[in-house]
Amino acid sequence: MPEFMVVLRGADPERKVSPSGEIEGLMEKYYNWVDRLKKERRYIGGAPFRGGSKLLSGHRDWVVIADTPYAKAKEALTGYFIIAADSIPQAVEIAKSCPALTHGETVEVLELNN
Repeated sequence: MPEFMVVLRGADPERKVSPSGEIEGLMEKYYNWVDRLKKERRYIGGAPFRGGSKLLSGHRDWVVIADTPYAKAKEALTGYFIIAADSIPQAVEIAKSCPALTHGETVEVLELNN
C-alpha cells in the first residue's frame, strides 16, 4: 500500500494555549486519532519536531549551514505522521480528521516514493 507523509505546520506562535486543560485535551485528540489509524492499519509512524533546526545550502565546493528561525516562523513545521492509504485522495480524507486542523495548524500530504 502506498505511504504518505502528513506534515503539520504550526499556527501563529503568538496564540496562547492554556498549559493544563487545553493542551491535555489536544493531546488526547492526537492519541485517539493515532489509535484509530493503528486499528485501521494505516499508522506507520510519526513524531513532533522539537524546535531548532539547521538549514544547509550548497553548490559544488561549499556548504553553508545556518540556524533557522524555527521558533519565530509563522507556520513552523511542528511534526509529521506517516500513513498508509490507497491513493492521495484517500490520504487527504484521512488527513482531514487530523487534530492539527482543530486549532489553526495546516496539514500537507505528500506521497512517498517507496
